[in-house]
Amino acid sequence: METEAILDTILISRPNGSENLDTVASALAESLANAGALVSEQYFTATAHGFQLVWIMAVVMMAAYAYCLLKGKYVAAALIPVVLAVLLVLEFEYLVSTVSALSNAEERNIIGTFPGREGAPLLIFSAHYDTATHFGDHFSWGRWGKLQGPATGIAIGFPLLALWLRRKGKAIPMPVTGTVIALAAAPFIAMFWFQSVGPLVRAPSIGAIDNGGSVTALLLLAQELGQRPQQSGSTVEIVFLAAEEERTLGSWAYVKRLLDATETTAQRTSPHSVRVVNLESIGTTDELAYISEDGFATRRFYSSQAMIDFVNRGAEV
Repeated sequence: METEAILDTILISRPNGSENLDTVASALAESLANAGALVSEQYFTATAHGFQLVWIMAVVMMAAYAYCLLKGKYVAAALIPVVLAVLLVLEFEYLVSTVSALSNAEERNIIGTFPGREGAPLLIFSAHYDTATHFGDHFSWGRWGKLQGPATGIAIGFPLLALWLRRKGKAIPMPVTGTVIALAAAPFIAMFWFQSVGPLVRAPSIGAIDNGGSVTALLLLAQELGQRPQQSGSTVEIVFLAAEEERTLGSWAYVKRLLDATETTAQRTSPHSVRVVNLESIGTTDELAYISEDGFATRRFYSSQAMIDFVNRGAEV
C-alpha cells in the first residue's frame, strides 16, 4: 500500500470511544495481516471522555469552594481543594479512574508480530492511532496545568487564614475574598475550557501529524518486514495503541501484557533483549529527534544509555 492510500484510510477524526476509532483499528489489523504479520488484538478498558468529566468535576468543586468561602464555611472550603487535589493525582499521576470511569469504553491495541530467529531480541515499534479532542496543545494548556499547584495552595491556605482571623474577631474584606477565588479557580477554569468545552465546539482533528505520520511510517515498515526471509533477524512487534490521548491507558495496558508474557522467559532475564521505540508526531519538522525521558509530574521514566546508543546507530545508517 502506498503512503497516500494509507493516509486516505487513517486520516479521519478518531477520538476515543468513537466508531471511527474502531474502523481505523480494523483497517490497521488488516494492513498488518496483508504485510505478513501475525496479528493479535488486546482489548482493555479505557475512558472515552475522561478529561471532559474530570475538568467538569473540577469546575463544579471550585464553584462549591467559592460558595463556602462567601458563606463563611471555612472548614468546608479548606477541605474541597484537598479532595480535588487527591482526585487529580489519582486520575493523572496514577491513572486510577475515579470520575473518568463514568465514561468507560472497551478499546483495543493492534499488534503485528514478525517472528525472528530463535533467541533473537524483541524489537518493538509503537505509535498511537487515536486523536485528541481538546483545544490547543501541551504548550498552550500545559502552562495552566503548572499553576494548579500554587492555586491549590492558595485555595487551602486562605480559608484557614480566614478561620484563624475570625477567631481573633477579625474579618477579611469581601474584595480580597473575591480575588482569592479568582486566583484559585483560574487554572481549573482554563483546563475546563481546553479539555471539556473544546470537544463540544471545535472541529474534530484528523490527527495527520499526531499521530497519522507515525502510523503510516510503521505500516510502511511492516511491508518491508514482510519481505525479509522468515525466521531471520530480530523478532519485531509493531503496536498501534489506543487511548494514548486518554492518559496513555493503551500504553500501560500493552506494557502490562508485555511484562506478563515475558516474566517467565529468557527475555526477562536480559536487560538488552527487549527494545521499544515509540514514534510520535512524524512530520512536525524535517529533523529527526528523540526524547530520552518522559512521565508524570511525580514519576519520571528514562531511556537507558544502551537504548540511546541503539537509536543513534540506527540514525547514522
